[in-house]
Amino acid sequence: MGAGCGVVGFELLFHCPWLKSLDSVEVQQEAYESHYNQNKKTLLNCLLTKNVSPPILCHWMNYRDFFSPHKFDVVISNPPYFEEGIGKESPSDFKNRCRFHKDASFTAFIDALTRNLSDTGSAFIILRDGVDNGISYLNQIKTQIDNRYVINKFEPIRTSEFIQIKRNK
Repeated sequence: MGAGCGVVGFELLFHCPWLKSLDSVEVQQEAYESHYNQNKKTLLNCLLTKNVSPPILCHWMNYRDFFSPHKFDVVISNPPYFEEGIGKESPSDFKNRCRFHKDASFTAFIDALTRNLSDTGSAFIILRDGVDNGISYLNQIKTQIDNRYVINKFEPIRTSEFIQIKRNK
């Protein structure tokens, strides 16, 4: 969710043979579609050397409106990390849509993530907490998902948390 030009998902699909397909969700079609399609073409050419041709689909829409007919075993995301009105905005609308929750709230992001995750699936999120601004996205997730899900924390990636969310069994 929040695929951008698709590189992270494409790399995982290439290096993880147990992944059999890739669905991406990205709201900024006008900014990313040509890069996404070029990267997809490159990936498919590389996968041909492995005699693999998995289905790859990008849903050009807001994750808030994404209701998949099938649930996902793996979800990866690096969501926006600023609330509107907190932090300095760029003159670029494109950059602001990447950095700020302009298209949907963080709560809507977590709702979409959990709604589309399979019973045995895991979501992996790079999470830049806004603690300096009085916001803890990790605490917000814990409150929102209560005891239905478990959160595992991994080593941080630079200054960002790297977490896994999966259903509590």
